Amino acid sequence: MPSKCQMEEIAKLHLQLFLANPHSHHATALKTEQIVNSARLRVLRHFNTTIDDYFVVFTQNTTHALKIVAECFKFDSENSNKKLSTVSKKLTSEPFQFAYLYDSHHSVIGLRHVVKNVGWSVCLDAASLVSTSSLDLSVYRPNFVAFSFYKMFGFPTGIGALLIRRDSTTSIEKRSFAGGTVQSVDEMNLFFILRENERAYEEGTLNYYAIAQLQKGFDEIERCGGMRAIQKLTHSLGSKAFAMLKSKKHPNGLPVVEIYSQSEDFESIEKQGSIVAFNLKRPDGGYYGYSEVDKMCAIFGLELRTGCFCNVGACKKYLGITSELIMENMSKGKRCGDEIDLINGKPTGAVRISFGRSSTIEDISALEQMTDTCFVESNESISATVQNSSLTMYTPSVIRLFSYPIKSIGSVGKDRYDLEQKGFKNDRMFMIVQNDVTLNFKMHPELCRLKATITDRNELNLQTVYNNDSFVLSLDNSFKENDPKVVCKNT
Repeated sequence: MPSKCQMEEIAKLHLQLFLANPHSHHATALKTEQIVNSARLRVLRHFNTTIDDYFVVFTQNTTHALKIVAECFKFDSENSNKKLSTVSKKLTSEPFQFAYLYDSHHSVIGLRHVVKNVGWSVCLDAASLVSTSSLDLSVYRPNFVAFSFYKMFGFPTGIGALLIRRDSTTSIEKRSFAGGTVQSVDEMNLFFILRENERAYEEGTLNYYAIAQLQKGFDEIERCGGMRAIQKLTHSLGSKAFAMLKSKKHPNGLPVVEIYSQSEDFESIEKQGSIVAFNLKRPDGGYYGYSEVDKMCAIFGLELRTGCFCNVGACKKYLGITSELIMENMSKGKRCGDEIDLINGKPTGAVRISFGRSSTIEDISALEQMTDTCFVESNESISATVQNSSLTMYTPSVIRLFSYPIKSIGSVGKDRYDLEQKGFKNDRMFMIVQNDVTLNFKMHPELCRLKATITDRNELNLQTVYNNDSFVLSLDNSFKENDPKVVCKNT
């Protein structure tokens, strides 16, 4: 997440900075080109390398950077389908082959392996690695490095980079061109000459305003003490969270948490990143669905990721999901990003927590409180007296009445309400709509943080559960069907 200071500095920057397409040659365009080139140097300095060894191709994101390598790399067509489980002696020095390391799922379990000196061209997907760890390209020298800047410092989004080692340019060949990538072109003869280095791969106009914001992100990293300090902090938090989750037991002794990792313990800071992936289990050994966990986390103010994290290989390895099972689950309606979290009692994904530079020990405390409250079976047993009691022994009484003026929003109990033909007066009179879609608690559990009441002055009072923010709407306003009047917007 970007910090408040970082966003304030970016806002000030844009009040003073006016840029233009660097493909032009007027003064503003030349200034923009200088800012872009300075950003390239700043990126290289962050990874402890220089323009003598690497050049920087700005991309839309990590996926875009990897796509460039996949489309331009000179693969050996006769040996392009090798699938290897580990980096081993099987990686020979034969030119232009492809090896997919299908046990290398760092974005899920957080392990860090940087391939070094294996005799092959190496493309490093560093998106997860560089978010909380340093990458020294003077020590580890992969041929290609892909990453997104938002994972490093939260903002800007929609901008990534591909670092290409200069002595690796012979192993890639761009077979197409677009605006800004050619020195000369003749459409009649299908003739074109590409520009050199990064200019050959940056198609169209760069996102130069986002590039100008990168310096503020690097400044934020420095304010936090640099990547080494961030790595030390996040690894410590990850280790504490790992130990806390692993310690949770149901009263019958069965574990509450199933953690996915390659070892029984949290690895050292050199090998392990700040990621913990897990599923929660019931007292009988069955699983809680990750969607259920996600909704409970929302109530406790926790934000984490669930599903397969765009990494189906990890789910196949750690959840035991086979290719056949993927097809079977799909036939039962399972789709990426949906809420189908259990099929035949087996999880279709997991829960992942990732710590960043702004994370604190209080985040782990909140996670533990949520786990204990919602998913650890209580030790308290029902007394024999209660078990043998019947409802006829009790005389029920109404203590408080609740009316919900806004659909899916909490309320405050009262002693009395006016009763109308359809129920309590003003009950479910309003609903919250975004882009013509009604928001409900099932899809937006964060609505539980709000409560709504009708005051004695005939006003709708909407406030947070902590009473630190509120919105008041007079019900004396005229509300008619298809009334175009905007009562509130973006509140």
